[in-house]
Amino acid sequence: MPVCSAERSGRSGAGSGAGSGAGASAARSWPDLVGSSGEAAAAAIRAARPSLSVSLVGVDDMMTMDFREDRVRIRVKEDGTVDSVPQVG
Repeated sequence: MPVCSAERSGRSGAGSGAGSGAGASAARSWPDLVGSSGEAAAAAIRAARPSLSVSLVGVDDMMTMDFREDRVRIRVKEDGTVDSVPQVG
């Protein structure tokens, strides 16, 4: 299945959103990354949550629908910008 164009373990920077704990390390979604470069978004998430597996996925790509607490899929448009809010799952 063509699930992801780039998968990495590592995280980066600015993230916001509800989490199960306090602080940036508990971020579960990153609405501020919509419209930014997919690679920059992946780096920001890896910095914020190093234990997550981060993948770039095209908006029309097929993917499994299972929910995983250790994964973030970043949906990117053809121009490489983030299309929707990246979130854990």
